[in-house]
Order: sequence, then structure tokens, then C-alpha cells
Amino acid sequence: MGTGLRVERVLGRAGAGDPCVLLFGGVHGNEPAGVFALQRLFQELGDRKLTGTVVALAGNLNALARGVRAVDRDLNRVWTEDRVRRDRDEGPLHAELAAEAEDFHALNRHIHELLGRHRDLYAIDLHTTSAPTAAFVTLNDTLANRAFVRGLKVPVVLGIEEHLRGPLLSWLMERGHVALAFESGQHADTASVERHLAFAWLALEEAGVVALSREERRKHQATLDPGSELRGRVFDIRLRLPLRGSDRFVMKPGYRNFDPVRKGEELATLNERPVRSQYGGRIFMPLYQAMGGEGYFLVRPVHGFWLALSAVLRRTPVHGLLPLLPGVERLPDDARRLRVDPAVARAPIRLFHLLGYRLEGHEGTRLVFIRRERDPRRGW
Repeated sequence: MGTGLRVERVLGRAGAGDPCVLLFGGVHGNEPAGVFALQRLFQELGDRKLTGTVVALAGNLNALARGVRAVDRDLNRVWTEDRVRRDRDEGPLHAELAAEAEDFHALNRHIHELLGRHRDLYAIDLHTTSAPTAAFVTLNDTLANRAFVRGLKVPVVLGIEEHLRGPLLSWLMERGHVALAFESGQHADTASVERHLAFAWLALEEAGVVALSREERRKHQATLDPGSELRGRVFDIRLRLPLRGSDRFVMKPGYRNFDPVRKGEELATLNERPVRSQYGGRIFMPLYQAMGGEGYFLVRPVHGFWLALSAVLRRTPVHGLLPLLPGVERLPDDARRLRVDPAVARAPIRLFHLLGYRLEGHEGTRLVFIRRERDPRRGW
């Protein structure tokens, strides 16, 4: 699809009132497929009747113009509450975000304008990958997010928020909104544009903004359908291989997203030393580009029993009993967070996941979990 794309920040805006679907394209500048798809979406919307609002924003204009993932800072790793507040109070944070400061400031301003106007907001970030892949969704594991993608028949990957710091959608999800990322395929594959477009139409219908005919729905679902044993499966991230800026990482050629790998299989080299898989599972987002903070992830399937059990448990007050366990305490200034001493606590991580908690960070040797399971619109 070429490199070097110059676009306006607002790719399109239509309709009025709630619900509002906010779509992002080009948050990474070497991923233009989402931008092209959103431009086409608004061409196809035309005078179509909307029950709500649709807004599409381009992300990193500077990086899009250069055809690179980012210029100085990854725009999808900088969304923290403190940074968002300081940007609003002080203006663009040039010393901190360098070339990405103006893009961050503009997106921050647009997003807050929409948050102030819309109570019922759905945020969808369109991405592509450096490796060939079936289309898939990544999301923070809340019941509202799960429900939104349930009928789309694409693979879903849970738990990426435990391994990444500062994603845009995690920050939006913290405000009680449905927020998810859709990865449509490889960067330069024109089919990625078609899958983005199909997903956008189905998301608009799921949010209640448009009504699709049976034929339209069938067409868009067929465009997304991986047509394989991946259809509708749910995975959880088991391992992330982090990279530092000075690392020399080379992924072995030929891996596709979700390919099975064996324990001990050589997957890559890191600083000229072989990297072998620590577990059996499936490779996820192997890095075949110059810039990125992760060499790859390993994912494993989540059985439907655990998904159903967690849905039941999260609608009960049982999560309030966790501070009674040895080594677990609730943070005094935030009832949604728990501090866990792994040297004392015997509760497995899966128990916290079942009850809607996810690892947020570390305080020395202790772990901090946050319960993200809240959606006042649905009584959760």
C-alpha cells in the first residue's frame, strides 16, 4: 500500500447523540490499512440513517507521513492518567514525548470532547501486524468487552493489558467504556483494508448505530471469518518476550500468527544468541519489523468452562473476600486495587483473573492487581 500518507486528524464524523462509536486508524504510522478503511467507511455511510454518532480519528500523523511505526515514542504506549492530565493542563509535552507530543495532545483534546458529550461510547483501534495472520481482536478482559465481540467469530486474545503499559484503549476502558483493538492482517496486505471495513460495519451494528440487512451482515462476517479452527476461539497470553532499544532481535522466518510451537523450539535470536520457546503453545505477534517492544508473545487457549465461570463469579460480591486471604490487602485509597505479596499469598493468578482482576504493576516485590470489571450501563 506504499508509504507516506498525509491525512487530516478527523477522518470522518456523522450522526448525533448516543451511542458514539469512536474509531482510530494509524496510531502506528506503518499501519495505514485502518486509515484507508475508515475513509471508505464514511464514503459508504453516505446519507445512511444513523442512530447515534460515528467519529474516526487518525493517530500518529507525523509517523504516517513517514511510513514508520513511530518517530520518537510509540503513541500506543504513552496513555497514563498523569500524562493525560498534564497534557490537558500544560499543553503539548514536547520534552517528554518529542515528535509525538502534538499528536498526543490533539488526540487527548478530541477524546475529552467526546467523553464530555457522550455517556455511551465504544472505542475501537484498528491495527495490522508485521507477520501474516488471521484477523483477531485483543481486549481487556471485561464482560462488556467480551459481549461486544461474541458474535463476530474471530479469535480473541485476552490479557494483553498485563504486558503493555500505556495503551490508548486501556486508558479509555478505565472510564467504563467498551474498548478493543482489531488486528486485520499484515501491514501491506490489501485484504487488511477489507477486513477493517467489515469489522467497522459489524461494530457499528453491535453498538446500535446502524442496522444491517441480513445480506450485508453475512457479507461482512464472511470477510472476517478465518475459516479455520481459530474461528471464535479465545486465548490468553502466557509469555511476553520484552525487547530493549539496544537489542538485536531476529525472528526466524516463516511464522504466522497463532502457529503452534513446541517447548524448546528455536524461535529467534536475541543479541546473536538463540531464543527457545519456554512453553508449548501458539506464537502471537512475532516481530518482523525494525521497531517494536516485544519480540513475540505465547498464547494458550481458554476453555469455555472458565469463561462461563468467570462471568458468573464477576456478577457476585465474592471478589470482596480476596483481602481475607493471607498476603492480600486492599489499597486504602482505591477499593478497586489489591496489593499481593507472592511470598505469602497462595492464591493462583487464575483466581484473580476469574474475579475480574488483572496485574497492573509492581511495588517492590509485591504485585498490584486492579479490578476492571465495571460497566454502570449494564449494572456490572
